[in-house]
Amino acid sequence: MGDPSLLAMNSLRHERFPSVTQKGDLYFYADYGSSLVTFDFQKANIYRAEKSETGYVLAEKLPATVNSAYADYTPLIAPDGSFLIFASRRPGGRGQSDLYISYWQEDGSWSEAVNLGSPVNSTDSDHYLTDT
Repeated sequence: MGDPSLLAMNSLRHERFPSVTQKGDLYFYADYGSSLVTFDFQKANIYRAEKSETGYVLAEKLPATVNSAYADYTPLIAPDGSFLIFASRRPGGRGQSDLYISYWQEDGSWSEAVNLGSPVNSTDSDHYLTDT
């Protein structure tokens, strides 16, 4: 995967749960609106930092087709970058938080996130995916 010291997440903010594509693009969730001391989970959003020849470009917040006005967190990107699964506390789910999926489209955008439904989501909190 390369030198972990080059990760784009080494700021003084609250960046968590990195997931990396085969080409090295980094996805994570963060609360960039809070203070340096506190983390406001309800303001968590998902970001991407693209790998470059010299490290990583400045992280960008994913669009509204992925991020909502509610907590969006714990991203897991497919190795080829074709889809992203993440947890969200947006309304309309089965539990306190549910898992959603968004697909990378040929036009370079993310599709509208779709709830993965039952049996993937339960009436509890569903989050913290792993690729191992």
